[in-house]
Amino acid sequence: MFSQLGVKTFKELIQKEGGMVNAFKAITDAVKGDDAAVLKIFGSVQAYNAVIQLSGNLNGAYEETLKGMKTATEDVTEAFAKQKNTVAAQWQLNEK
Repeated sequence: MFSQLGVKTFKELIQKEGGMVNAFKAITDAVKGDDAAVLKIFGSVQAYNAVIQLSGNLNGAYEETLKGMKTATEDVTEAFAKQKNTVAAQWQLNEK
Protein backbone atom coordinates (compact mmCIF):
# COMPACT_ATOMS: atom_id res chain seq x y z
CA MET A 1 0.00 0.00 0.00
CA PHE A 2 2.79 2.41 0.92
CA SER A 3 4.63 1.87 -2.37
CA GLN A 4 1.36 2.44 -4.25
CA LEU A 5 0.99 5.77 -2.41
CA GLY A 6 4.66 6.69 -3.02
CA VAL A 7 5.97 6.41 0.54
CA LYS A 8 7.82 3.92 2.73
CA THR A 9 6.17 4.52 6.12
CA PHE A 10 2.91 5.76 7.58
CA LYS A 11 4.80 8.74 9.00
CA GLU A 12 5.92 9.67 5.47
CA LEU A 13 2.34 9.30 4.23
CA ILE A 14 1.09 11.65 6.95
CA GLN A 15 3.71 14.23 5.94
CA LYS A 16 3.01 13.79 2.22
CA GLU A 17 -0.77 14.09 2.62
CA GLY A 18 -0.67 16.96 5.11
CA GLY A 19 -2.02 15.17 8.17
CA MET A 20 -3.29 11.90 9.56
CA VAL A 21 -6.88 12.29 8.38
CA ASN A 22 -5.70 13.03 4.84
CA ALA A 23 -3.46 9.96 5.04
CA PHE A 24 -6.47 7.85 6.03
CA LYS A 25 -8.42 9.31 3.11
CA ALA A 26 -5.58 8.48 0.72
CA ILE A 27 -5.60 4.87 1.90
CA THR A 28 -9.37 4.48 1.67
CA ASP A 29 -9.31 6.07 -1.80
CA ALA A 30 -6.51 3.74 -2.88
CA VAL A 31 -8.46 0.61 -1.89
CA LYS A 32 -11.56 1.99 -3.67
CA GLY A 33 -13.97 1.34 -0.82
CA ASP A 34 -12.83 -2.21 -0.08
CA ASP A 35 -13.67 -2.45 3.64
CA ALA A 36 -11.86 -5.78 4.00
CA ALA A 37 -8.66 -4.18 2.69
CA VAL A 38 -8.94 -1.29 5.16
CA LEU A 39 -9.51 -3.75 8.01
CA LYS A 40 -6.50 -5.80 6.92
CA ILE A 41 -4.27 -2.71 6.71
CA PHE A 42 -5.16 -1.41 10.19
CA GLY A 43 -5.59 -4.76 11.91
CA SER A 44 -8.53 -4.16 14.25
CA VAL A 45 -12.19 -3.32 14.04
CA GLN A 46 -11.65 -0.31 16.32
CA ALA A 47 -8.95 1.13 14.07
CA TYR A 48 -11.04 0.37 10.98
CA ASN A 49 -14.02 2.25 12.48
CA ALA A 50 -11.85 5.26 13.32
CA VAL A 51 -10.36 5.37 9.82
CA ILE A 52 -13.72 5.03 8.10
CA GLN A 53 -15.33 7.69 10.29
CA LEU A 54 -12.47 10.18 10.01
CA SER A 55 -12.15 9.73 6.26
CA GLY A 56 -15.90 9.84 5.70
CA ASN A 57 -18.88 11.64 7.19
CA LEU A 58 -17.21 12.74 10.42
CA ASN A 59 -14.29 14.36 8.66
CA GLY A 60 -16.01 17.76 8.46
CA ALA A 61 -16.87 17.74 12.16
CA TYR A 62 -13.32 16.66 13.00
CA GLU A 63 -11.82 19.49 10.93
CA GLU A 64 -14.17 22.04 12.53
CA THR A 65 -13.25 20.79 16.01
CA LEU A 66 -9.53 21.16 15.25
CA LYS A 67 -10.11 24.63 13.84
CA GLY A 68 -12.03 25.59 16.98
CA MET A 69 -9.20 24.33 19.17
CA LYS A 70 -6.75 26.53 17.30
CA THR A 71 -8.86 29.69 17.47
CA ALA A 72 -10.56 29.23 20.86
CA THR A 73 -8.22 31.64 22.65
CA GLU A 74 -8.95 34.34 20.09
CA ASP A 75 -12.70 33.73 20.47
CA VAL A 76 -12.52 34.06 24.26
CA THR A 77 -10.42 37.23 24.00
CA GLU A 78 -12.93 38.79 21.61
CA ALA A 79 -15.88 37.80 23.85
CA PHE A 80 -14.14 39.25 26.92
CA ALA A 81 -13.50 42.53 25.11
CA LYS A 82 -17.17 42.80 24.16
CA GLN A 83 -18.29 42.03 27.70
CA LYS A 84 -15.80 44.50 29.18
CA ASN A 85 -17.27 47.26 27.05
CA THR A 86 -20.80 46.89 28.44
CA VAL A 87 -22.23 49.54 30.73
CA ALA A 88 -22.40 47.11 33.66
CA ALA A 89 -18.74 46.14 33.28
CA GLN A 90 -17.62 49.75 32.99
CA TRP A 91 -19.62 50.59 36.12
CA GLN A 92 -17.89 47.81 38.03
CA LEU A 93 -14.46 48.97 36.86
CA ASN A 94 -15.20 52.56 37.97
CA GLU A 95 -16.27 51.39 41.46
CA LYS A 96 -12.83 49.89 42.12
